[in-house]
Amino acid sequence: MSDVLSPRLRPPVSSDYYPSLLKALDTLTKRQPGVFVSHRDVTTLTIREMGYDPDNLAQYGDPDMGWRRGGAHAPPGMDRIIWFAMRNLSWRKKEPLCVYGPPDPNQGTKPSPTCLWGLTEAGVRSLPEKESAPTPNATSKFLATRLASPNGIQNSDLYRAMKTTLSRKLPVSLSSGQIEDHIQTCFQRLVSRDALKKWLATKGDVSNANLANFAVRSAFTDCRNSARNPICRTLYGARTEKELQVAAKEPEINCSGSKGDSKVARRTDNNDDVIYEIIDLNPTAEEEIMFAAIWEEIVETLKRKKPVTWKRYARVLSLRAAGNSLGEIKVKMKLSGNRAAVLLLEAREVLKQASRTDGFQAFNLSEPPESSS
Repeated sequence: MSDVLSPRLRPPVSSDYYPSLLKALDTLTKRQPGVFVSHRDVTTLTIREMGYDPDNLAQYGDPDMGWRRGGAHAPPGMDRIIWFAMRNLSWRKKEPLCVYGPPDPNQGTKPSPTCLWGLTEAGVRSLPEKESAPTPNATSKFLATRLASPNGIQNSDLYRAMKTTLSRKLPVSLSSGQIEDHIQTCFQRLVSRDALKKWLATKGDVSNANLANFAVRSAFTDCRNSARNPICRTLYGARTEKELQVAAKEPEINCSGSKGDSKVARRTDNNDDVIYEIIDLNPTAEEEIMFAAIWEEIVETLKRKKPVTWKRYARVLSLRAAGNSLGEIKVKMKLSGNRAAVLLLEAREVLKQASRTDGFQAFNLSEPPESSS
């Protein structure tokens, strides 16, 4: 896994930027040929489309290796590489996709014709068709209104009520940092099923207490299913109800030798003798092998779906799986704002799409397969 987590040494080359550059021009020109926008706005948005923070490129690698915006020394910075990409798309194509605009009068006494960029008609035709945004259902609209808060969704009354109730009801999930995962999965289930539609039609409102109770029931489903998920069994020691019933038949005392050591002594009575049997509850070799195989599949999927930024997504998933909170991930990866949460959601969405298109269900992290027990 160390290879996955190591920083990317070489920044993207000009050809890597083509899709993101065209998408940035599509956004800024509103898909209109012959409309020109500032190259500075284009380069900044292109970097964001690539999945990087344009204000903190040093978090991805050594600035002397090219992880910077500008700079006169070699290798060139990202702004210069994007300029090369723009030149290639406008000069070196049989049918140019991009075009330079007229001199920008705001650039001083010697305006440069390269300061304004736009799309040609061929460039507009090359863009993929825009998908129509799905129409929000009644549940989605209600939750969006209820979660609205000047200080962010996580500070809304509903979110705090869910978090408080789940933390009280599920102390194990609290200690393993899964409370926010339960909340996000609960919202996903509510919206995908439009679960509140009939309630809202008849009663007009749903209290935060009722929604918090729904979150608890949804979290119970997560916990039940997690016992069948190799990732949860390996990372969190999740066990099926049958396994817990077997373990509960005989009292156990903790005899862990160190933090993270999952050994217990089970007390059994044999006539007049008391026997303590040391039992190792750490993941079995089979579970470790299965987890390693799944992680390898996750990495390969990220490489295939996100060939440029896959290492960042792999790292945020690895840190999250290791029990780090979003705040800890933000510090360790030197991220800004809510970037850690955004990266985590994007990584999960990539894996969800892969599970639907490629048929590999084992890394569907949000909703593991239903348990038969």
